[in-house]
Amino acid sequence: MSKIKDHHLSLAEKQPARITEFGTSLLTQLEDIKQLPKLVAGGSLGQLSTEGKIETTLRLEREV
Repeated sequence: MSKIKDHHLSLAEKQPARITEFGTSLLTQLEDIKQLPKLVAGGSLGQLSTEGKIETTLRLEREV
C-alpha cells in the first residue's frame, strides 16, 4: 500500500481517468481490479473511493 501512496501524485498526471480530448471517462469493472481484495480489506468501497485509493490502484496497474 505504501507504493500506492508514494506514487499517487506523480501518476495522476501521467494517466488521467478522463480523456479530455473527447470528454469521456475510463471505466473499469471492480472485478477487473487485481488488487481489489487487498483494497477492500482496508476499508469500505465508499471510503476507498473517497480517499482516491481505487483510482490510484488502477493507475499503478495500468503502469505495469
